Amino acid sequence: MNKEEIFKIMGKYYGNAHYRYCGNDTAHDLILTTKLLDEINALGYYYSNAQRITETCDLRFPEILKKYIGKFDSARYTEELISAFSYKEYQEYVPYLLELYSYYEDDDHMRFVISDVVLRIKSKRFADEYIRILSEPGYEKRPDMFYVLVCKLKLKQAVPKILALLSLNRDGFKWFFVENIWRFHEPELKEYVIPFVEDENDELRTEAKKALRKMEAFEKEMIKNPKE
Repeated sequence: MNKEEIFKIMGKYYGNAHYRYCGNDTAHDLILTTKLLDEINALGYYYSNAQRITETCDLRFPEILKKYIGKFDSARYTEELISAFSYKEYQEYVPYLLELYSYYEDDDHMRFVISDVVLRIKSKRFADEYIRILSEPGYEKRPDMFYVLVCKLKLKQAVPKILALLSLNRDGFKWFFVENIWRFHEPELKEYVIPFVEDENDELRTEAKKALRKMEAFEKEMIKNPKE
């Protein structure tokens, strides 16, 4: 699609912001983008491209975005709109994001994108749902950021599942595990980190050593200042 054709669909204001990288997009996607931007700009904005939406937190945005997610021919647009939910202020939409996660059960890439958005929101209100996802059949074959999220939230009830997934798919989960397991401050978890100190990957060995230092520092602090 050439510049003139894009301008005819989107107008010059939106068209100028899109024609350099939207030449292969369908007319349907350009029409939807125009409608989306019109709705957003009716709130007082002057955005010429949808990328600006992801850079702004506005509690009026989510309900508008929900109407367009999954409606585009190109997954790139949907991915971008889902990423726009990456603000703590949008935590009430975590259930909606989890529904999308279930909807895209056959799309590992989109699932990873959604898991990363939920990680950025980092709401503990839905802890049981995160652990349920880790327990889904087949999760061990498709690592994503829910594994990191339960670590960052220090959900101790998830530890058995974290260890089980590492055992089932060491290569898939080892980076997530080594970079985050120290957050639980549980001395008994050191034994699972120690083998990675001898890993063939230099960077992973370095991360394992960092994790052990953090865990040992916490141990020393607990000995120095035991809980009463």
